Amino acid sequence: MLRDMKLSKEKVLKGKFFLHVKGFGFVQPEEDHPEVFIPPRKNKNAISGDTVMVRVLTKSSKGYEGVISEVVKRERDEFVATVIDDEGTDYLLFSPLIGEDKEINLPKEKKKFEIGDRLIVKIVDYEDRVLTATLLRFLGNISDPSIDVESAIIAHRIRKDFPKEVVEEAKGYKITKKDYKGRIDLRDVETVTIDPTTAKDYDDAITLSKEENGNYLLGVHIADVSHFVKKGSKLDQEAFTRANSTYFPTKVVPMLPEELSNNLCSLVEKEDRLTVSVLLEISKDGDIIEKEVAKTVINSDKRFTYEQAYDILSTKKKDPHKVLLENMRDLCHLFKKKRRERGSVELALPDTQIICDEQESPTHIETHFYDITHQMIEEFMLKAKEIIAETLLDMGKGGIFRVHDEPDSTNFDNFFAFVRLLGYNVGNNPTAHDIAKLFQNAKDSPHIEQIAVKYIRSQKLAIYSPDNIGHYGLGLENYSHFTSPIRRYSDLIVHRILFGETYEKEELKNVAARCSENERKSFVAETSVVKLKKYRLLDSYFEEDCEKIYKGVLTNASPKGITFDIEGLGIDGFIPIRDLNDDFYIFEEKKMQLRGRNTGYLFAIGDRINIQLHAIDLVFCEAEWTLC
Repeated sequence: MLRDMKLSKEKVLKGKFFLHVKGFGFVQPEEDHPEVFIPPRKNKNAISGDTVMVRVLTKSSKGYEGVISEVVKRERDEFVATVIDDEGTDYLLFSPLIGEDKEINLPKEKKKFEIGDRLIVKIVDYEDRVLTATLLRFLGNISDPSIDVESAIIAHRIRKDFPKEVVEEAKGYKITKKDYKGRIDLRDVETVTIDPTTAKDYDDAITLSKEENGNYLLGVHIADVSHFVKKGSKLDQEAFTRANSTYFPTKVVPMLPEELSNNLCSLVEKEDRLTVSVLLEISKDGDIIEKEVAKTVINSDKRFTYEQAYDILSTKKKDPHKVLLENMRDLCHLFKKKRRERGSVELALPDTQIICDEQESPTHIETHFYDITHQMIEEFMLKAKEIIAETLLDMGKGGIFRVHDEPDSTNFDNFFAFVRLLGYNVGNNPTAHDIAKLFQNAKDSPHIEQIAVKYIRSQKLAIYSPDNIGHYGLGLENYSHFTSPIRRYSDLIVHRILFGETYEKEELKNVAARCSENERKSFVAETSVVKLKKYRLLDSYFEEDCEKIYKGVLTNASPKGITFDIEGLGIDGFIPIRDLNDDFYIFEEKKMQLRGRNTGYLFAIGDRINIQLHAIDLVFCEAEWTLC
């Protein structure tokens, strides 16, 4: 591995800082420059979202590293924080957005708080590593799960309530026969939607027929949100501010008011709906023969859940739409074959969803497997997005693309070292096809989830950009989000450009930056709630049976200890090496394993272990584990 090297000429860049709860962070420069790693205690009291100046000091195989020299602009001064200590003259508070390495002190006044109370506070003084706060509002105690989502909405500044004038604008719309003028009328064509059971907004529908010559006629129909949300309108301004919908386990914060998202723009069964359609003729070998993008009007014949569609395809059950579903399955296999040929990786991981009761307490975790019905919809949406990106480029008017750059070589090298330790034969300088083959070989193995997670973490983030550099992960030269304009502003802009709206390059750059940033913010907010709900579920298991034995899979061994996934929960656990007290363990770096000096006992990646929960902390979402 290359050692850190001082740069011949020190760079000073302006950018946005993102803090990890453990104290380190990254600066995303405003200019075209890779992100810069900021070690703990080198952030000059910057907080997530702050605009900062960063001095770039070194570059290594891991990337750039620097220190923050100045906080140019505070993004915010109000935070949700939890009381973790009430001794002395001040309450000691913790906020993940400020980090564990800083103290937040709230002077004790007339109000009395308990450990675990969640508060909204304002930071009034930044001094060294100690921040002083004043109280704005009491939210409730960490023991109350009903305020988890509300706390996350406030903490991450997710815009929840719609202004009155925005709602009134949405209520003013309706669909009339005048709106059909100039559209291709597809209301008599067999049309279905397939969505999760809990979905309320259906933004895509499918038509498909097979010709006598073996060719397929595929229609991917997307809600025409741009018909209602006009550029510069109140609805448009609000949609730009939100940039996307945010999905919590018990609540959705939509980008558009429900009058549109769950009504006029939702492709509900047996109702005329305005759509933008990608119409394709596809050969029996899966090649595109003809393509057209057009404004249409449809009427969905049937709303399927994934479970209902799968039941029809996997049994002899009769259904009027069975032939359509079978054609969808067959075309899906053709598209998947094409993807494999170009070296696209298919992860095919099951989707887990945490289920809560009316009080928002978690009750269990549901696992939804990536069966053929999910694959059908995904393949058709991917194809539509590829066609749309090609159309934008052919038009030459610019657009917003979903881009994904190649991973850093060091991250990829670490991934390949990891899979080799699991026993998979990956040669030097693997190609995209080699990686796809790896996943194909590992798809039925007990390691597939670990490999997929490690692969995802080795990748750069996909972002929005007016510059098309392709999508590495999908193996596509052209790719643009288009299929979810109800919940993504980027898709809405693409719809407008397709039908005559013009945007300057700088406008598109601003929209892309806004969409990328808010997507990241929503993801952090969503995962924070999911993680807390999982620890609540774990806590309830502990109360029921404090001696319960859990199964884990080792994901890392280091001089510090062992890290593992807890099966069925989707959370990590860690046991420090000092707690492996049955022997003195030595770290073997090449094999990334711990070996007992006296017993020879090994802890190696992929090992299955039995563990017990010793203690749990809901504030920090941490647990103490012991080996059985």
